[in-house]
Amino acid sequence: MILSEIDSNIKTRKIDDLYDSPVIVYVNKFTEESAKQFIVDMQRAEQNKQSIVPIVIDSYGGQVYSLLSMIDTIKRSKKPVATVAMG
Repeated sequence: MILSEIDSNIKTRKIDDLYDSPVIVYVNKFTEESAKQFIVDMQRAEQNKQSIVPIVIDSYGGQVYSLLSMIDTIKRSKKPVATVAMG
């Protein structure tokens, strides 16, 4: 009985540790698909316990409307956002 409770706590702790690791949002192109993934990643970062949302951008361009969608998502963020442009 006690071993099963300990085992259950260990499994739960591992899942929580994975959830608490920081979410870094990566952008490598500006398309409709990448904009949708960006929104999902931003939501995960917002729900996480991290105090800042890092966004790493490494892209040669793409669709303007997809970029504007990402910018709107960043503006709605309740947490501070740090963008890193590479390339």
